[in-house]
Amino acid sequence: VLARVTTHLNLARVRRELDLANDRLAEEVMTEGHLRGEAEAAVVDGEVRLELTLDAASMGTWEVDRDHGGLRFSRRALAMLGLPADHQVTWREFLRLIPETGPQEVTARWERSRRVSEVYEVEGWWTLPSLGAGGDLPKRRRIRLRGRPLPSPDRSPGQMVGVIWDITQEHLLRERAVQGERLEALGLLAGGVAHDFNNQLAIILAEVEVLDLAQEISAGARPHIDNITRAAEASAELVRDLLAYARRRDVQRLPLDLGELARQAARLAGRSLGSAIRLETRIPDTPIIVLGNNGQLQNAILNLCINARDAMPEGGDLEVRLETRAIAPSACLICGAIFAGTHSVLSIRDTGCGISEAIRGRIFEPFFTTKSEGKGTGLGLAAVLGCVAAHDGHLTLETTPGAGTTFSIHLPPCTTPLTPPSAAGVTTRTGRVLLLDDQDTVRTAVADGLRRLGWTVETHEDPAAAIAAWANSQPRFDLALIDMVMPRMNGAKVFRALRRGDPQARVLLMSGHSGGEDLNALRAEGLAGFVDKPVKLRDLSSLLSALMTTETP
Repeated sequence: VLARVTTHLNLARVRRELDLANDRLAEEVMTEGHLRGEAEAAVVDGEVRLELTLDAASMGTWEVDRDHGGLRFSRRALAMLGLPADHQVTWREFLRLIPETGPQEVTARWERSRRVSEVYEVEGWWTLPSLGAGGDLPKRRRIRLRGRPLPSPDRSPGQMVGVIWDITQEHLLRERAVQGERLEALGLLAGGVAHDFNNQLAIILAEVEVLDLAQEISAGARPHIDNITRAAEASAELVRDLLAYARRRDVQRLPLDLGELARQAARLAGRSLGSAIRLETRIPDTPIIVLGNNGQLQNAILNLCINARDAMPEGGDLEVRLETRAIAPSACLICGAIFAGTHSVLSIRDTGCGISEAIRGRIFEPFFTTKSEGKGTGLGLAAVLGCVAAHDGHLTLETTPGAGTTFSIHLPPCTTPLTPPSAAGVTTRTGRVLLLDDQDTVRTAVADGLRRLGWTVETHEDPAAAIAAWANSQPRFDLALIDMVMPRMNGAKVFRALRRGDPQARVLLMSGHSGGEDLNALRAEGLAGFVDKPVKLRDLSSLLSALMTTETP
């Protein structure tokens, strides 16, 4: 009996120990399961956070098998490349679709990254698959890939993983910035050359006109003098284009009917198009008013029409269209900024050869041309760019190689009404003129011409001496004709000095460009006018006569 009791007690004790052990085991299992659940939840949470982060950064992920070259894209990466969710492509096939960097170079870079475990990076243009027959034309995106090899347990390179993102906008902005800096540098160079060249042309044209006024040209010499005049005037036109491109030629802008101006320019262009090109104008009868300079805008339209003509050597269609409409967000070719809103839009469309991407970034550079020698100066589009920029406008381009090109000028609308032309005639008058110019040859030629046209002219080279002469001269001067760009004291400062001493002083500034001064501000201060060099002496005399008959500003 004692043995049974002892056995029963031992069994009970063992049972209690087993129960306690089972409880401990169950508790450990529950704890381990909880920890595993927490770990799995943390993994899922990390994956969700990573996916959200990549989505916020507009990035996709990829990984490639070391030995088989199999490539897997994330959902966002496939969408970025325009590929369906079930699309499979090998790594090497993908690299061949980025033509900017050759497959051999890309492969060598990839192998080097695997070998030394360094960052792998490549970028290039990806052509999105077309939508098939009748679908949209393929479009391109600039793609960048960056990744690192994952080491395998034996420390040899294993899989390569990384990110992929679309850098199209970043790339285009960078290109626009580089292009803008290059164009600005070219503009500074062109403007400086044009200013100096302008002074020489002013001398040539003035001296020829002085000879004509003196009636000292024989019948035999007349054709040669006329040739000199035509060549100088043609050169002056080139200089104006250069200064327009360099944005150093300040011109007066007034309310004008862009529709009437476009019709006139189209008629002028039509004379040089030839019978193989059909010209069509789509211009409303209702006036479209903009604040602009008639000569600059007409020259811009003519340049675009001539450019379109040269793009259609076998003939085609040329359309000049004008409308006022709301513009969807678009990128300006001049400043690179995105603009939108209501604009007056003047479009020149042709069905010519189009502009290839290889040269698209250079078409506004002065002297760049694809035309054969003797058929173009390369200043047409450069002058258009300068004109549109001077009018606070925007320029856009649509072109398809082999299908044609459309340039569109977007100008802000103007609410100021047109100024009706004056019916009063101009009475020819002469008087005393103070002429200030630091270049002796220019000063002499202009003074001689004005004297032959009946003006009394006193010349000065030094600004301080000219200011003193104006203050002390008896009889008083009627007008002051002052060069804008001078080394010691520019024309704007001389003008202000004259007006401080004599608030009634009539001052006319003269130069090839404004020298960085705001001419509208100077006009508000009382400037009587601004004359572009080179100027014809008879035209200058007429302007001086008109100022003599007007009230002092």
